[in-house]
Amino acid sequence: MDAAEVVEKIVKEKNLRREDVERMILEKKEEFGGLLTDLGAAYLVAKELGVDIDIKKVSYKKIGEMKPGDTNVSFVARVMHVFRPKTFERGDRKGRYVRMIVGDETGTARLVLWQKDVDLAEEIERGDVIAVEGAYVEEFRGEKSIHLGFNGRLRKIEEKKDLPEAEKAVKIGDLREDMESVDVNGVVLSVGPIREFGEGRKVGSLIIGDETGTVRVVLWDDAADYAEKFKRGDRVKVEGGYVRDGELHVGWKGRIIRSRAELPPLEEIGGRERKSISEVREGEMVEVRGTVVQVYDVPPAIPVCPHCGSKVEKVGKWICPKCGEIEGPNFRAVASFEIDDGTGTLRVVVFGSQAESLYGKTADELYRSEVPSSELLKTLLGEDLVVYGFIRKNQVLDRLEMNAREVEKANVDEEIARLLDKLGVAV
Repeated sequence: MDAAEVVEKIVKEKNLRREDVERMILEKKEEFGGLLTDLGAAYLVAKELGVDIDIKKVSYKKIGEMKPGDTNVSFVARVMHVFRPKTFERGDRKGRYVRMIVGDETGTARLVLWQKDVDLAEEIERGDVIAVEGAYVEEFRGEKSIHLGFNGRLRKIEEKKDLPEAEKAVKIGDLREDMESVDVNGVVLSVGPIREFGEGRKVGSLIIGDETGTVRVVLWDDAADYAEKFKRGDRVKVEGGYVRDGELHVGWKGRIIRSRAELPPLEEIGGRERKSISEVREGEMVEVRGTVVQVYDVPPAIPVCPHCGSKVEKVGKWICPKCGEIEGPNFRAVASFEIDDGTGTLRVVVFGSQAESLYGKTADELYRSEVPSSELLKTLLGEDLVVYGFIRKNQVLDRLEMNAREVEKANVDEEIARLLDKLGVAV
């Protein structure tokens, strides 16, 4: 049935004037902030009036065969991506929706769930196979958009071999700079506070770990609310994150859900290889302990794109090399120092919230500061630090350096225990 047929059915069964039904449909579209089609709004009006719209007889289709205007369709597809739920407001009315990207062997499309069906997305992971029944199809910005009907159904089913593959989760130790749309399972080790900055912006953080290492997860804007949903010891899955400066970021494309993966218990997480500086090699994720012998003058904060995280420049307007013109940047803190462990020296570069902690200032404050970074960091000189991160080759300086994920002061008791254990001395 199309929207006109639904209207006709309501008019006949409820003995209403056509213009009154059409007005109710228009009001329903306004209630949903203009996000509903005529057909979707007509379905909801029919449901509220107790008019049965038969969508039990479903027509199974491939995504590539569907076209705008199709109703009462069913299909099987792989979930390629799930976005975070969104809210909309119109006056004093509010609602929710969530978008997914689904695909089969004939193509991909956007799948939209509304209101109470939004909660279904919490049980769906990227890579799951789902069966959708009772959906309708429309066009949105030139792309196919499938909507779950008001009494439609979505359920997970067994694996289907002929469906395209989705992104696979990677281990934390395998994360590399500039990875995009990456999935990671981990155990929450700590939860950072949510900080507000700028006009309505906010950021939160988690540290998660698996058997291969740990990583700081940076949560932007409404994703920061995840910092209040999870606690130490929870098993989580980050979907659709991106790696910048050794941190895993969750932006507008990403989300965090409860993990179904098998993970080591909390007490076993965080183990990682400790090496001397003379032993480190390019491409390793490694922990090093050393004394800070020099701090470098670098821009303490750089402007970055709020959408993709790339460094931006102001040429009259703010320009991102990937996204083009943007309204305004975020700022990312940067700190750099050199450590010495007696076997060699290693330059360490720290970004993001870790750098902010070293400075004791936010990235916004640092960007506007006129004090050199070496002056702000001079209290680090002589400090005994443990740093953990990715060893890379600095092509300009032709030497190895660490892009640090974690920086902390060395704990004397822990270091003594480590040394005694290495010597085989029982405590």
